[in-house]
Amino acid sequence: MMARARQLMTFGVLGMMALPGMAAENAPQVREWSWAGDTGPENWSTINPNYETCGTGSNQSPVELGQALSVSELPTPKIDYAQPLLIVRRESTGLVVEGPADNTVTLDGHTYALTRIEFHAPAQHSVDGQRSAMEIDFIHTDETDHSLVMAVLVEPGSASSVIDRIWSRVPGVDRSMTLTGEMLPSQLLPGQRDGWTYNGSLTTPPCTEGVRWWVMKMPIQASRDQIKRYRQWFDADMARPVQPLNARYVLEQE
Repeated sequence: MMARARQLMTFGVLGMMALPGMAAENAPQVREWSWAGDTGPENWSTINPNYETCGTGSNQSPVELGQALSVSELPTPKIDYAQPLLIVRRESTGLVVEGPADNTVTLDGHTYALTRIEFHAPAQHSVDGQRSAMEIDFIHTDETDHSLVMAVLVEPGSASSVIDRIWSRVPGVDRSMTLTGEMLPSQLLPGQRDGWTYNGSLTTPPCTEGVRWWVMKMPIQASRDQIKRYRQWFDADMARPVQPLNARYVLEQE
């Protein structure tokens, strides 16, 4: 009788041990996102339950900016970028530059702290159906976790000394490198700050909505060699396809 009981207990323990494996086998496969192929933008919403908004959201980014409504009283962001950039990190999905949270932007009474700067090639936003060679996205959050992204378009032209200095410190994949010398985020901005604005989302998973965008109308320049060098570090276009506006409007500063 005791032997029979031990046999039943052993079976019960083995059965319970098998349950986690069975659950894992039936669980949806979660994969990291990328810019192309099975894990690219068209499939982001299906590779991870947390990315569902990438496919179901109605206020997604980037968008076409060319059909904006002109507004004369549109406030311009107040930019306070006084602290130097500190670190450049090369991720598999792009290049990221970071600095202290003391760099801020104030817009419509909200102050946002700069958290990271991302580089994309080609540009993510389009103007009259055309994309610039690159786009630099300055990502900010405020104390209530609302986000503001300021975007700067990059066109081929004269070489940028700041981009040169950043490129010279780019490390291997999944590694970081300290930036040398004093490089302020403002050195990556154009002289004029008027732009297009709309409500959208993050352009990478999880594609969170409720993001305020400000895309500057005046581009900066980088040499063709600088643009080519960036693209050589990565295998695919690092820009999400333009998303439908749906019921939204893009506003343009006159």
